[in-house]
Amino acid sequence: MEEKRKLKRFILYFNVIEQTSGRLLGYTGDIHQKGLMLVSKYEVPLIMDISVLVQVPGEVGVKSEIPLIINGIWNQLNMNPHFYNTGCRIVDPSPGVLDAINEIVKEFSV
Repeated sequence: MEEKRKLKRFILYFNVIEQTSGRLLGYTGDIHQKGLMLVSKYEVPLIMDISVLVQVPGEVGVKSEIPLIINGIWNQLNMNPHFYNTGCRIVDPSPGVLDAINEIVKEFSV
């Protein structure tokens, strides 16, 4: 099947924490400037803004966090049926957030 997406995706696994509850919502499956794929044990509600923190590993024992508002636009079962994949768009990212995403993609992708 021909790839139709215009933005290159980078498979990078980072913790995604729900800001309001502090619970682990899941992990990034991929991330780019417009969105991310969330891999989660939970089916994430669609068309609902969720405030999250993407935890990026830094020096030993130190994690940086990128605050995002995400909005799920599709769900599907993961290859492992105990997990869901949710395609999320990033809602109104600031220039600082876009810079942070570019930096992690540059630093952690091969």
